Amino acid sequence: MDTLNYIITNINPNINSPNSSVLYQNYPNPFNPVTNIKFSIGKLSNVKITIYDLLGRELTRLIENELRAGTYIINWNASNYPSGVYFYKLEAGEFTSVNKMVLIK
Repeated sequence: MDTLNYIITNINPNINSPNSSVLYQNYPNPFNPVTNIKFSIGKLSNVKITIYDLLGRELTRLIENELRAGTYIINWNASNYPSGVYFYKLEAGEFTSVNKMVLIK
């Protein structure tokens, strides 16, 4: 598993903060080799975003940190991974959501 190494962009923290948590579809999708994962959290939470392969094996954690309410974008560079279907999971407090993405090389 990779170590935590991420770039996160925070969009409007504490200004029009979302009321609930949401995990959006990554973009672009399909992608090669970098994609953006957008998510919103409604309150201060411990946030973890994990990438899994098609067999459910954990490949990397993009972030594992406490974040304030707001909307964020995090990038995943999959240049070291083969083409295929991957899943990304957001855990923020009691909220959990999983989405599918496709890497095409």
